[in-house]
Amino acid sequence: MLTKTHAASGLAIWATGITISNLVGHDTNPIVAIIGSALCYYSAELPDIDHPDSHPTRVISRFAPEIPRAIQDMCGHRGMTHWGINSISVGILIGSAATLIHPSLWWIGLAIGTGILVHILGDCLTWSGVPLLAPFVDRPIRLPYGYRFESGGKFENMIVYPFVLFWALFSVVISVSLTVI
Repeated sequence: MLTKTHAASGLAIWATGITISNLVGHDTNPIVAIIGSALCYYSAELPDIDHPDSHPTRVISRFAPEIPRAIQDMCGHRGMTHWGINSISVGILIGSAATLIHPSLWWIGLAIGTGILVHILGDCLTWSGVPLLAPFVDRPIRLPYGYRFESGGKFENMIVYPFVLFWALFSVVISVSLTVI
């Protein structure tokens, strides 16, 4: 899946979660809605740090080129950075670290872990799939034949990305209106 589709998916999921939270009566702080949306948007790109041409690799390589290179050498593309257990672990670690600053900041880990998991689940929709259940099951998880799509192909660019982008923008508008009102 392309970076733009991953990022829009992260935004759509977070904004939808904020909308549902507000609809069930939990008044979400606007800062949580806005910063959480940004964190989920950008963290949905992170697992592709294992690919040399990805956006996260290009950004991080400007400051520390050895980090993406080490991850790529260690994991290979769609390797360990695409394990479902890692999205949960990263979310818990960052959320725990954030609560050391202030107990109310636990949602930072939730936003980042959610973004990473959304990325991984999105890659399950592509031809290659991902080792979602690794290290317990090494077989890639993917949709049945006929339901998968090519990463960066016409279907993703003409159907999937526009749908996810519309969903993200619609969810943001609804969540902001419910958060502000």
